[in-house]
Amino acid sequence: MDTLETINIKSSFSRPLQHIAMCIMLSVCSIGMVISELLQSEPEDLIDYIAWVGSFVFPLLALRLIWRLVKTGSEAITISPEGLRDRRLANETIPWKNINDVATWNENREQTIVLGIDPHQVDQLGRGIKAKIIATSIFKMPKGLYIDGRVLTTDFDRLFALVAAYHRRYGKPKTI
Repeated sequence: MDTLETINIKSSFSRPLQHIAMCIMLSVCSIGMVISELLQSEPEDLIDYIAWVGSFVFPLLALRLIWRLVKTGSEAITISPEGLRDRRLANETIPWKNINDVATWNENREQTIVLGIDPHQVDQLGRGIKAKIIATSIFKMPKGLYIDGRVLTTDFDRLFALVAAYHRRYGKPKTI
């Protein structure tokens, strides 16, 4: 594997489009229920209140998913000798010297790559990445950055092999 070149991994549009379609469908159902309730009377059942909440939440969620799809563009992850950049997390590149370890984490049969970031280097990273690291520590997950390989054009094993190879070549040497 040539670790001298820059590799761009594209985002798959099929799964995000499925999520957007589902949000739009739920928005239409919720708004339809709210309109039919307005024509009849005040909300009476729990379902009516859920429809009211859904009529605001699902359109906002659909807009957020559309924005994220447009913002990410076709290239989601860039792996280069300088570092790794996941545009879904932040626009900045994480230098290999700031990554202590590369591992996988399996939760409910979903594999994720976890980048162990050096705690002393976190302040040198941008705000978007620092926020993601703080969020993982709040939810009692292994501390680090999580790279989701489900919505990419490459499979998880190839993505992990690429990240591990670049980290071995350009990352910090392991201390024994």
